[in-house]
Amino acid sequence: MLDEGPVPVLIRASLATANALGVLGRYDDGMAVLDRAVAVFGSIGQEAISLSQRVVASVRVVGVVWSGQLDAADQAAATSVSEASNEIQLATAHFVSAHAPILRGVPSRALPHVDRALAWFSRATQTSSEHRWVSARSAWAC
Repeated sequence: MLDEGPVPVLIRASLATANALGVLGRYDDGMAVLDRAVAVFGSIGQEAISLSQRVVASVRVVGVVWSGQLDAADQAAATSVSEASNEIQLATAHFVSAHAPILRGVPSRALPHVDRALAWFSRATQTSSEHRWVSARSAWAC
């Protein structure tokens, strides 16, 4: 599927693929997949898919964390939060902002982001799989 041309499904598939590659320790490959997804937005335009380029950029923060670049991840996460323009973007940006502080062993810096992510996801989707992810992140941070 990832070998197909610039189609909306490529962007959605890239999120799952990048996550799987990250879990396998193939961080650079995961980042390349996300970079390609961001490039697809330039080809098909934001209007062609309901998923925002800002959400993909936020998810890319996880790849930066996986590669061990925690300072860069903090910076990218802060940019994601400041550039977010709707509930889903804010929720995703806060969700990924919790990664680096948790790995640094400073959960007190992660918990406010987890709380904000849950609040924004609640406003945007009421019930969703994202709630489970945020709850899991909350448990990881505690």
